[in-house]
Amino acid sequence: MQTDAAARLQSLVQDAMRAKAAGDVAAAVAIAEQAAQERLGHPALLRIRAEALLDAGRIEEAGKLLNRALALAPRDSATILDVGRLLIAEDRTEEAILAFRAATEAQPDLVDAWNALGAAHAAVGQLPQARVAFGRAVELAPQDPDPRANFAFMEARAGRHDSARALAGQALHLQPGHVLATLALARADVDQELFESARSHLEPLLMTNQLNVTQRQIARGLLADTLDALDRVPDAFAMYTQVKQAFAARHAARFGEGGPVENHLAFMQRLTAWFERQDPQSWSSTPTYDYAGPPIRQHVFLLGYLRSGVTLVESILASLDDTRVLEEGSTLVAGDALFLKNSESLARLNPLDPRLASQARDAYWRRVREAVPDVEGKVFVDMSPLYGIKLPMIARLFPSARVIVCRRDPRDVVLSCFRRSFSPNA
Repeated sequence: MQTDAAARLQSLVQDAMRAKAAGDVAAAVAIAEQAAQERLGHPALLRIRAEALLDAGRIEEAGKLLNRALALAPRDSATILDVGRLLIAEDRTEEAILAFRAATEAQPDLVDAWNALGAAHAAVGQLPQARVAFGRAVELAPQDPDPRANFAFMEARAGRHDSARALAGQALHLQPGHVLATLALARADVDQELFESARSHLEPLLMTNQLNVTQRQIARGLLADTLDALDRVPDAFAMYTQVKQAFAARHAARFGEGGPVENHLAFMQRLTAWFERQDPQSWSSTPTYDYAGPPIRQHVFLLGYLRSGVTLVESILASLDDTRVLEEGSTLVAGDALFLKNSESLARLNPLDPRLASQARDAYWRRVREAVPDVEGKVFVDMSPLYGIKLPMIARLFPSARVIVCRRDPRDVVLSCFRRSFSPNA
């Protein structure tokens, strides 16, 4: 026989799930918060609260709730799916892919997990895997427009415009006005310079309340590009400004001043202040070490600020015989933790701690080999624009490496960054 508490919990779960299914997210969250006040825990209720926090950019709080949900039900596919979504919000896409795969293994017919897996693969350029995942979602839910719309948007981003238009048309046939399918058509229109057609899709869409935060940002960005192409420069500038302001507001709690994550500016200020206190003479000598890494012909770091032409130079270098390029492979993660985390760790660079240096180099080349298995005997180019602020560590760990810095007129860089959207990371 159910206890009063169990009956109450079951009633709250049913009410919250009904509200969520009806699209009344606020009511669902209110019910879930009421359960929390009554100290009644259930994975579904914790997920509802976590999803609301995630939408608000409060990632750390959402993560705590999802951890509690997993503790209650470690194999719950919906919770694992939400963990993957949280990892996407933290720009940890490779880890998110593992979570989405786990969700599909826990529940092979979970369409949302296949959709999310496809989108994650697409985000890191793994298009064949993305097509498999989206194809599985379409197979599982032939009357659901979402898989086709997701598939269409990926194809539009990849420049496969005919495929994108066909898939978007199928999604719109199933659900007229589908947001992501409409965005896929607009993206194809912008790429193919059909700007009036793009505007006819985007302006009505932005006047509705059907878009989530991410979709609204995508639509605004596409419309800004469209208005710019139509020579409506003040309108385009205003739209780009909206995009940037919304982006900053959404992520201020995480990356703003006093937030839990050290942002780029704070990192540079900390390094600058520390190095200004150092004796330049003590950094003039090159450290010697026995560790040689893999037998490559030449080690190159390709740096430069965002939108400064780094990707173009990378493409040129990648076309050369016997050259292997890794694009933004997060190769220095271990070194960051060992040498750049704080003033104490920075001091390990001078004099260089040989044991920790060996750890950092081993970790570096492990990540390189995972991404570029045939690097031996080649010229290896590690392309990551923002590694410029890590040059003191690079100089200590890899003194024989070449460093290429791409430079572009700062006015062009700033304008280009203003017009483009980036992933939210520190």
